[in-house]
Amino acid sequence: YPWRDQIEVLREVLVLFGASRIMWGSDWPLCREHTTYGRALAFLRHEATQLSRDDLGWILGGTAKRLWQFGEQSPVPTTQPSGQRDHSVSSSSPGRD
Repeated sequence: YPWRDQIEVLREVLVLFGASRIMWGSDWPLCREHTTYGRALAFLRHEATQLSRDDLGWILGGTAKRLWQFGEQSPVPTTQPSGQRDHSVSSSSPGRD
């Protein structure tokens, strides 16, 4: 940690797919061999400064909520995430643009 060498990889993934098609996962408990859960999450929250607040909203929960339709507990971000294209997933054909 802080894995600054991964910032460019994240930037490329963000440009290619858009934040609305990215979900954060911790690889818990396997990540404990290399880091803590808190540090894994802190990478996105504090080190990946190229992410907007809306991008973080998508990556840290909005994409999962939209994909798996968890209900009305909290809304997905309402603004278009950063990136080059609209990569939203149609509800009629999950996983396809």
